[in-house]
Amino acid sequence: MISIARAAILAAAIALPSVSAVAQTQSPPDLRNKVKVDYLEPRDPGPNDAKAQEAYKRYRVIYERMVKRQVLEEFAAFMAPLRLPVGLRVRTQECNGQVNAFYDPSEWTIKLCYEFLDNLEEKAAKSAEAQGFTRAEAVVGGFLMVLLHEAGHAMSDIFELPVLGREEDSADQLAAFVMLQFGPDVARTAINGAAFYWLTSWNGGDWFPHFDTHSTGSQRAATFLCIGYGGDPERFKDLVEKRWLPKERADNCGREYQQVRLAFRKTMLPYIDQEVLKKVQGTKWLKPDDGKW
Repeated sequence: MISIARAAILAAAIALPSVSAVAQTQSPPDLRNKVKVDYLEPRDPGPNDAKAQEAYKRYRVIYERMVKRQVLEEFAAFMAPLRLPVGLRVRTQECNGQVNAFYDPSEWTIKLCYEFLDNLEEKAAKSAEAQGFTRAEAVVGGFLMVLLHEAGHAMSDIFELPVLGREEDSADQLAAFVMLQFGPDVARTAINGAAFYWLTSWNGGDWFPHFDTHSTGSQRAATFLCIGYGGDPERFKDLVEKRWLPKERADNCGREYQQVRLAFRKTMLPYIDQEVLKKVQGTKWLKPDDGKW
């Protein structure tokens, strides 16, 4: 699972216009695994629907950018340390206008919608700085969050991981935990981006959201902030000072982090090939200008 984080970080960076094709200092390791990738081309709606045509042009830019940089291929390489018993597919596609990303257990496939990627960039451009986040944090962290979250669902399904509580909450906790495994700067970008996305997402206005399988946006933001603070209090102490994370919650975050850490060690660690992991960890992927344009 640790390799998932590196792959997602790279994927987030590659998804952005500013990242060049020579951003890496090393080539990714040539590792074969059971992860396959697809880029499904956006569908041209024709000239009669101006709104749909504008959306298509934006999706096309995203599609071409990801294909050129081979982001999903590199993600697959980073998944190599996981001893997957079945094939896992990762795909970018249109989703009939739905801003979404999801794991389909019937196909063992993580599906990333162009609508989601487009919406993520739009949200970052409109409100990231006003909310106290950088645009790079919003885009890189938001992309990383959703890919890790859906990868958490895939791992729960494929390895039949035990879950006490809602699987959606478990996937968020797993994503937040993995974000912290790659140094303070990467962790801060990822946690901040995840928090931005959920703090600016719809929380409902009536009773219905509380019957959903997901927690509300503000609750999900608090989960990422709490795991971040619990795993690295010094790095994330300003979250408490700014009251993004209330002290009443922060006081228990160290314990929450340790619970997730123990669950990871007991459920996922046995499926990770340590020798292959070392090869994957030998490459640096995230660059200082990732997410800036």
